[in-house]
Amino acid sequence: MVVIADLGNYETVPPFVAALVAGDIAALDTFLAGGHDIEATIELSQYVQERPLVLALATNATASVHWLVERGANLNRSDEPAFPVAARYSDPDLMRFLVQHGANVHARRKVGGDAYQQALYGEKIGHLPIIEALGHSVEEHGGEAFRSAVFDRNRQAVEFFLAHGVDINFRKPDQVFSDGATPVLVAARNRDVKMCRLLVEHGADVMMTNRHGERPYTVAVEQGDEELAAYLRSLEPPELHSLANKLNELKPYKLPLELLDFLQGEQRHIELPDCDFGFMEFFALTDTIPMKAGRRRVLRVSRVSGDYSEILLVWNPKTQRLGYWDIEHEEYGDIAPFRDFMDDPAMYLSSILHGDCEK
Repeated sequence: MVVIADLGNYETVPPFVAALVAGDIAALDTFLAGGHDIEATIELSQYVQERPLVLALATNATASVHWLVERGANLNRSDEPAFPVAARYSDPDLMRFLVQHGANVHARRKVGGDAYQQALYGEKIGHLPIIEALGHSVEEHGGEAFRSAVFDRNRQAVEFFLAHGVDINFRKPDQVFSDGATPVLVAARNRDVKMCRLLVEHGADVMMTNRHGERPYTVAVEQGDEELAAYLRSLEPPELHSLANKLNELKPYKLPLELLDFLQGEQRHIELPDCDFGFMEFFALTDTIPMKAGRRRVLRVSRVSGDYSEILLVWNPKTQRLGYWDIEHEEYGDIAPFRDFMDDPAMYLSSILHGDCEK
C-alpha cells in the first residue's frame, strides 16, 4: 500500500512513482536516461493526476524533491506552483530549499489559495511563521487565511495572524466568502462569542458590512443568538437602534403603513405548514437592512426564510411590492404588495420556487 497524503491510498502505483516515494535516486536516474519527462502528469486514478514534483512534496520525499529540482523541475507552474504545495505537505527544510532555488513564495494554487491557506488545510500550523519568515508577509497576504481560520474556529492560527499584523477587517471576496464578509462577521455567523470578543479587542470594526448590507449585529439577530446580538449591539451607536432614526432612514423606501405596523409588532413569525418553506420570520423594523439586489435598492425585511436561507424577502420601493433576492443565483423577482402577500403567504412563497414571480 502506497499512501500519498490526502491524494489517496494505492495498492499499486507506476514504477516511477514508487521510485519517487522511496527516494530511489538510482532508479530515478534510470528513468530519466530512458527519456522520462519529469514534468509529465502521472495518472494515479480516474480522479487523481499529478506531476512528479507534487507527488514528491506530498510524500515529503526530500531526496526526490532535491533530484527533481536539480534536474530543472518547474517550481512556478501557474497550475501547481511548488511553494504552497510544500506549505501543505512538506517540512520547513524543503520549503526553504524551494525558495533558495527560485520558488515564488507568493504563488497560489488554482484551487486552495496561497501558502497560508494551504498550511491550514494541511494542519501545519507550525508552517505559518516559516511562510512569514520566507517573505510572504501576513500583513500583506494573510487576510484570506485569517478569515478561514476564524471560520474554522482555529484559535491558534487566529492568534498567530493577529500577532503578525493581519488586516483584521479583511473583506475581499473569494470563492468561499463571496459576500465579502469581514472576519468578525464570519465569527458572528458562527455564533462564536469568544472569537468575536477576541477580534473586537484587536480592533475589528463591527460596523463594516458585507455586500448584502449585513453587519455582525444583524447576523447575530438572524442566527437568533440573543447573547451575541446584545454584545454586538452594545458596540454600535445607540442611534442606530432608535425607532425615530430608523423611520427617518427608511423614508425613501416608502413602506406602507401596514408593513410598518407589522414590523413593529411582536408577531413576525409565520408558520407555513403547507409550504416547502415551513415558516417565515421578519426582522423587527429597526433591524431591517438596506441593501442592493443587483442594481436595485431594496430593504431586506426577512430574518429567516425557513428552509431556504439563500432566499431573502425584500421591499422594493420602486414597485411598492415585496420581492425576493436569491443570494446564490443573484436573482431578483417581484412577489406582491404586502397586503396581498399576507392574505396567502404560502402561495406567494411557493411561486418563488416555481419560478412564477415577475423577474
